[in-house]
Amino acid sequence: MKAILKSSFLIFILYLYLFQPPVIDKYYFIAAEIFLVIYLIILNKIKLNDYKFFKSDLKILGVIVLYAIIRDLLALKEVYSFRFMAWGFQSYILGIIICKYFIQNNLDLLKYLFYTSLTASIITAGLVFFPAFDNWYNSVRINLNELEAYKNFDFRYRSYGISENLTFTYSFVMGLFASYSLIKLRKNSFYIISFIFFLFAVIYNARIGFVPVILTLIYIICNKSYYKSLLKASLLLTAIVFFIRYRYPYVTDIALNNKKWVLEFFYSISDLIFNTNYSRVNTLSTLGGDFIVFPKTLIGLIFGEGESLFGRSDVQSSDVGYILQIYYGGFFLLFLLGILFINQVKRFSSYYSFKDWYFFIFFSSILILNFKGFIFSATPGGRILILIYLYKILEIKLKNSNNVIISRKSF
Repeated sequence: MKAILKSSFLIFILYLYLFQPPVIDKYYFIAAEIFLVIYLIILNKIKLNDYKFFKSDLKILGVIVLYAIIRDLLALKEVYSFRFMAWGFQSYILGIIICKYFIQNNLDLLKYLFYTSLTASIITAGLVFFPAFDNWYNSVRINLNELEAYKNFDFRYRSYGISENLTFTYSFVMGLFASYSLIKLRKNSFYIISFIFFLFAVIYNARIGFVPVILTLIYIICNKSYYKSLLKASLLLTAIVFFIRYRYPYVTDIALNNKKWVLEFFYSISDLIFNTNYSRVNTLSTLGGDFIVFPKTLIGLIFGEGESLFGRSDVQSSDVGYILQIYYGGFFLLFLLGILFINQVKRFSSYYSFKDWYFFIFFSSILILNFKGFIFSATPGGRILILIYLYKILEIKLKNSNNVIISRKSF
């Protein structure tokens, strides 16, 4: 019983860290995290030595934050400096503490993240299937901006979940663990159930969550040892869908509400790759065309305009992360972010080959997600990408340096 309570408590804490439900202002989460770190420093539970393995990452991150602060000071307003500081603090400073705790207590952080995310996906299903639950949650959440767009629609087809950033990186986290479920299917058929829940959460929030699933399918196709798990997943998924359709048709009717919206994602990919014309509104073409806005001066191109294009009405707005970063801090900021990314990939590759599933996902996802939006930010996707990266490296580092016995298997 004690072990169950402890595991439940850790999952609850990870849920707050990862998804930060918008029932209170996000600044309260950051304030609580800062007080936690100060408390651990006072107790001498945190030492500078804990961060030595990621010294180069932190130095580059420090330069990025400093540049953003200077850029905001010149503009006389806060634009993105707090975003970089919050992301750096939550992902690295707090992330390393979380990883160290789980490793030293011989707990599998990845398993806990899986069950934390599975809890989130089950909550999403609950909000979709039980309108009373959804209405109650919407009455207590403080950020209703994501729901405003659906006032003039026949029905709401996304933004279901107790989390921030539902229409972007929340869905990526769901897709990431849907992919993890596919990988684990090779040894345990139970993961087909979690795969369905995660995929459902993707369908009812943001199609960007299909990206890690598609990447994982590519990984499986290139790795013959996973062929059986893919075949098993296909057969099990087909059998479950037919069973649910026959016994509980209303369940699939609700799920199929989003069919057109989901298919548009794949139509857009088809139009881009095969030059077809299936999509009514090609999101990829819009991101690659209308949302491409550059500063008009040479100085602006190099150092940016110090402004955000997101949601602007006075000028052409943009959602593309690369464009937002260039317009704000110029190609110099994009260069700094590129250096950080290259350093991460270089460090990762020194311990894991590109054949490692998460290394492949990490490398590809950052490049793709930053096209869809601003990934270097304190969001569920921004946090989890770095957290697992830190964990996989620290697990090996601490094992080698302290002779820590780690009996559990790698991700």
